[in-house]
Amino acid sequence: MSETSHGYTGHDAISGIADGKSYRETRGWIRYALTTFDDTEVTLVWTFAPSAEDGAKVEREYDVVVEDSVIATKTFSASSAVAVVETVVPFALTKGRTSMAVKLRAHGRSTPQLREVRVTARVKVVVASVMLPPADHLRYLPPAR
Repeated sequence: MSETSHGYTGHDAISGIADGKSYRETRGWIRYALTTFDDTEVTLVWTFAPSAEDGAKVEREYDVVVEDSVIATKTFSASSAVAVVETVVPFALTKGRTSMAVKLRAHGRSTPQLREVRVTARVKVVVASVMLPPADHLRYLPPAR
């Protein structure tokens, strides 16, 4: 899906390509409107590009904001590998909603280079079910001896 279809907006943001893949980073903020589940807790899964900056250990602090509420402040350390970071969204922010505003907001220096943000949910799946007969059809069976 394109950024346009997810209502992308940003302030002081840039885009680029690293290792043949697109990314966004910002000294301000970037915002997306993402689909959510109205009846279950969701998790945001952020994928950040490798950011080893000439071997220097650079830490980047950022906020994860959902529906104008800061749900996490994180520190990202330079890495030579792709980093995947999960942030659980409090259910109270998404209950009864099918869309949510998600913002990545920088502290001081720029955010890590964002390649992707996904919404995931742990869904309860019924694997097996037993339908009992109506109560008037049940009868007591003594334990087997």
